[in-house]
Amino acid sequence: MRSLKLNENSELSHLVIHHLKKGWSPEQICGRLKRDNKGVSLISHETIYRWIYSDFGKRNRYYSYLRKKRFLRSPRGTRKSRITIPERVSIAERPNIIGLRQEFGHWEGDLMMFSRGTTSNLITLRERMSRYIVAIINPSRHAEETSRRILEYFSGDKMKSILSLTLDNGPEFYAHLALVKELGIKTFFCDPYKSWQKGTVENGNGTLRIELPRSTPLNEMTQKEINDLVKTINRRPMKCLGYKTPEEVFNENLRKL
Repeated sequence: MRSLKLNENSELSHLVIHHLKKGWSPEQICGRLKRDNKGVSLISHETIYRWIYSDFGKRNRYYSYLRKKRFLRSPRGTRKSRITIPERVSIAERPNIIGLRQEFGHWEGDLMMFSRGTTSNLITLRERMSRYIVAIINPSRHAEETSRRILEYFSGDKMKSILSLTLDNGPEFYAHLALVKELGIKTFFCDPYKSWQKGTVENGNGTLRIELPRSTPLNEMTQKEINDLVKTINRRPMKCLGYKTPEEVFNENLRKL
């Protein structure tokens, strides 16, 4: 499908724009559409990029929804190589029991970024079985600081609620071995440029984006304000949970430990 076809297919283009506005990358969009369409690919991420950087896309400023908001796309093949994660274990080696949500305590993690000028970001964590979301204000993307914040959250009794953590290959997760050592967990990493493989936390990020768009001055917010927002989300019933809330399912499983 050529990029022009997005101009001709209004339903598909509206869907792509909808996800771009939620902060999804073209890779995440095409991966999710394929998943929702039973494995049939509707569009490639390159087609989305070409459409964004076409004359039509530039006039509509679709590039402003991308993380780096570049008016001109970097030439293919000039991307900086990602940092090598020490003792990285691929998601392909993750036990099926995790993928099938048959065991409590398996989390996914990500960073939510905000506009330039906002140095802080949000560490987002989501437990796969219960869909319980956690969001932690993080002052920088430094790997050691990111791991320290995650360790602080899972201190004390909360430590028993985590068995594994699935991450992407961003440099902010370079220090993941500190989590492995201190929490006694296993970490798994998505395939390069396929962060949609941790779709549970990505979907949670989409929900948070409704209240926390990229323009949010996160530096001016408190952790309590973030906690209150997340609490509201965790108290909404979900169809996939039999209309229980993530908070209810999380606490039920926590009590069993």
